[in-house]
Amino acid sequence: MQVSQSVSRAYQLNKIFWMAADWIFPPHCGGCQQPGTRWCDVCNQSVDVVDWSTHCKICAAPVLHPGVCTTCHSNPMPMSAILSWGVYQGPLREGIHSMKYQNNLGIAQDLSLPLISIINNENWQIDCITAVPLSYQRQKQRGYNQSIVLARWIAWGLGLHFMPDLLSRTRDTRSQIGLSAIERHRNVEDAFSTSSYNVNHKVVLIIDDVTTTGATLINCGKALANAGAKEVFGLTLAKAVHLDMI
Repeated sequence: MQVSQSVSRAYQLNKIFWMAADWIFPPHCGGCQQPGTRWCDVCNQSVDVVDWSTHCKICAAPVLHPGVCTTCHSNPMPMSAILSWGVYQGPLREGIHSMKYQNNLGIAQDLSLPLISIINNENWQIDCITAVPLSYQRQKQRGYNQSIVLARWIAWGLGLHFMPDLLSRTRDTRSQIGLSAIERHRNVEDAFSTSSYNVNHKVVLIIDDVTTTGATLINCGKALANAGAKEVFGLTLAKAVHLDMI
């Protein structure tokens, strides 16, 4: 997997830090608990990678030709694309859960690599990277935002400007678990705003861990588009293919 030649010093230093931490506290794979690695090759190769040549790059509906489906084309979205690496199941689901709920922050470096590869393959000309913000209550309970941790590794790896506070929530929202597709979009409608950072005429990439209907990313994209962003992309580790998967 390709990492930019302009990779930042922060990437190298943090990689060394986690290598040292793994030597002192031997890790276990977040996907299968195999000792000695944070994310093993077996789990990596078991990921059911989403084939975006047969799915709409915004809503993931089946398409005959690569690109955007007729529905998304006729109803312009604030996003140019919302892509995911794999299906939210098996070891990938377990790896995300270990990062999200079990303080396994080191796995973010390993999981950032396939997302960096997607960005390189898509040739997105990105100016800055941000992440979907957590609600105040969830941030307080968890102590960190796993999407920010993941996004930071991607920004370091590509040598791009990272803006963790670019987006904020204007209100707390219900968990999306158990909601229908329509309810998910209503739940996060106008729930995000942008900071005072200038994104006018900039291409912004939003990172999240999992997407289902794209409602959260679309509403984040809407806030950025309203602030003058030239183009907005969304990228996640996993795509939940059924509403009850997340």
